[in-house]
Amino acid sequence: MTQTTLIPTAAPPDVSVVVTLAQLHIHDAHDRTRYDLDKLAGLTLQVVERNLDKWQPITAALSQPANGKAAQYRIISGHRRWLARILAYAVLEWAKLPQHQERTEGGIDLRFVRDLLIEIVQTLTGKTQAEGMVVQTTLSAEAVHAAISQLLQLYGENEIIIAQFTGSAKAQMLALQAANSNREDPDPLGLARSYQAAYEAGATPAEIARHSGVHTEYVFNHLALTQISAEIATAISDGKLHIGIARQLARYENPLQAGL
Repeated sequence: MTQTTLIPTAAPPDVSVVVTLAQLHIHDAHDRTRYDLDKLAGLTLQVVERNLDKWQPITAALSQPANGKAAQYRIISGHRRWLARILAYAVLEWAKLPQHQERTEGGIDLRFVRDLLIEIVQTLTGKTQAEGMVVQTTLSAEAVHAAISQLLQLYGENEIIIAQFTGSAKAQMLALQAANSNREDPDPLGLARSYQAAYEAGATPAEIARHSGVHTEYVFNHLALTQISAEIATAISDGKLHIGIARQLARYENPLQAGL
């Protein structure tokens, strides 16, 4: 009996690579403009207690080969875990400071981590809550990323194992959409920016929708947020206006002057 050799048609599996935290970077098409403070604190506390789980590695794509320098990678999936790993190093160190020792005698808890994240971001960026660093229960992505840049100077040489993504720029974008879709707290402006990056990489709105598990109209509405004024887009993102009107407003060069 003749045996038939099957030729695999799927892409090769991701390769495990050991990298430093400093070699990883948030993808240009990441879909967040803010972070839920409680959820980021909870994730950071988990990493403090158990480190990053090996069964759920961060996935990243090579963005700059090692030409005499360390290779650089853009995170496809797991950038919040990357943030939490860096913040966990800071939490463990800052918890030893005299002003915090009384609160941590019984161990580090969620309330302490939450308060400390605000303190860390505020101290490293110079921004205060009044300046928009914290809005209700969220941290601005800009403030968090600025603090992370500072912390990488201290903890960036620590190593982790990642899964290296292999694929085209378009495949990267679609994988990123799939990894971050169907969140309970979607960020409309962040999604709009991410969808636009995928579109510019060659993905159609229908492809983006399928990989994200959403309706095509959902993608079109978010893409429209990138075509209207920042003031109106922010109002839609904040829930003051329905996102369904974004495509209508995008037809006008200046919706405010058009009286809309």
